[in-house]
Amino acid sequence: MVNAPTLSDPSTCRALLIGASSAVGRDLGPRLERQGWQCDYRARRPLPAPNWQAFDLGTDSSQPEHSLLVSLGPLDLFTTWLIRNAPRGTRRIVALSSISARTKQEAALAFERDVAARLQLAERDLQRYCEQKGIHLSIVRLSLVWDGETDQNIAPLLRLAKRYRLLLRPASEGGLRNPIHAVDVARFLATLAIAPEAETLIEIGGPETLSMAEIWRRVARTSGALCLPMPQPLLRLVAALIPGAANKIRGTLARWHCDQLAPGLTDSKARGFLTARGRP
Repeated sequence: MVNAPTLSDPSTCRALLIGASSAVGRDLGPRLERQGWQCDYRARRPLPAPNWQAFDLGTDSSQPEHSLLVSLGPLDLFTTWLIRNAPRGTRRIVALSSISARTKQEAALAFERDVAARLQLAERDLQRYCEQKGIHLSIVRLSLVWDGETDQNIAPLLRLAKRYRLLLRPASEGGLRNPIHAVDVARFLATLAIAPEAETLIEIGGPETLSMAEIWRRVARTSGALCLPMPQPLLRLVAALIPGAANKIRGTLARWHCDQLAPGLTDSKARGFLTARGRP
């Protein structure tokens, strides 16, 4: 196993955060800097940092020299970029994936099975590349990640509930989830970056295990909205009328009864879902 960079050697303390404007990235960067890393940031959206650069994984041809690479965006695009550009001097990679690689393998909808297949392929290709190059790799599969402001899971629900003062859901309680706050993900990754014995594939979730219906109820309560149970066939009709959101809603309804859990964080700092500490 290749040793992770150590802070006692300043020449190995350069870190590159790809997808740094994400909910996780905005918290992770300052944490790594406090550890002693010299961080450079790459993102599509501007960041208030002098070492930020606009970045597109699909078109970038740079060959950066950083001992630590942190991927916070789409894993398949990162893996393709890494293999294509072959950055020099990399000793440690920490990359985000999703438990969808496991939980959506046998999903009812074809486009969700495709998501699982793409993630699994990217994970395999990334592991193979790192083994060939002698790079210490940790892939972190996340459960439902949220911050309530910029995430792609809970934030849209909160905006919808606040706008219409109404949130529709299936009548049943549904399967179980353990949402994890972006700040908790950042804390975990900052520790993982300097952990030389970390596993190659890790799954993490939040400290609370909740039914889908309870997640919807908390979103509604936080937004001052009514959470209204409805028959699934009627909800599918409603989904078909919402431009651009039909697939996401169809996927949510198809997986409503399925459990999608990862091992939950148990430390006292972990944020509950839309509780007083976790609320945006």
